[in-house]
Amino acid sequence: MKLKIIVNFLFLIGVVLFLYSCSSSKEVSNQNADSTTDSVYVFDQVPVSKDTVVLEQPKVSPPQINVKYHIVQIGAFTTMEKAVEFADMAKKVLKYTIEISYSSNINLYVVQLTPPYSTKADAEQVRDELWKMEIFKDAWILTVTK
Repeated sequence: MKLKIIVNFLFLIGVVLFLYSCSSSKEVSNQNADSTTDSVYVFDQVPVSKDTVVLEQPKVSPPQINVKYHIVQIGAFTTMEKAVEFADMAKKVLKYTIEISYSSNINLYVVQLTPPYSTKADAEQVRDELWKMEIFKDAWILTVTK
């Protein structure tokens, strides 16, 4: 009987200690939360002076999907050196911006006029002008959808 009283007494003390420790840790965590709140820097509380310039975010249109554009391509070469040589010659003759890129689809270095044209008629007009010159008689239009 004495053993049962001692076990119950110890159990009661354990419960009291458990509840006390839970209460104590809660108070500590609240104190810590209150102290960290004071040290947080809030950017919205920065005062605006007369000299402050407010910039508006530019309006950006969403990207267009499945848009066709037309590229006038004036050459395709197996080596970068040949493509660069041809592009340098074309830059001396033409008043267009010329770009060289590697096409993994055809495994060639392509020489193209940039920027691409939004209408096929514009690209055809440029290509037809290029055809008048013997060196660009192989120019063609590449239509791309992105």
